[in-house]
Amino acid sequence: MLCAIAAFVHRRADGHLVPVAIELAHYTPEKPNTPSTVYTRKDGDNIWLLAKLLFMVVDSAVHNLISHWLRTHACAEPYLISTRRQLSPTHPVSLKLGSLAGLFLQFLSVRRLGEWDCASCIRSLQHPLMS
Repeated sequence: MLCAIAAFVHRRADGHLVPVAIELAHYTPEKPNTPSTVYTRKDGDNIWLLAKLLFMVVDSAVHNLISHWLRTHACAEPYLISTRRQLSPTHPVSLKLGSLAGLFLQFLSVRRLGEWDCASCIRSLQHPLMS
């Protein structure tokens, strides 16, 4: 199942973004043309909170995949691997990297195995849209 989501926000006078409406669309192979649903505060506190929570989960997943993993880990990994393979252990760059490169590569291999950290999901609940 794929969840497409969009949030329509309003900027208050103090600069904070306040969600006005959240659109959720669920796509499954069995029902590819499922219409999307728009949720607002008028739908009730629990439904509105759930819609905001789903928005936060999708937003944090996109951030973790694109902004964090792709722009940091995926870009740094080739350089660390080639440095460890091509440079002597006594080379100044290798000495500066030290055990950090080994720990970084070990971290990436654990992530690839699917042992994801759920604590980041809990920390992401402290987002401005959750207020």
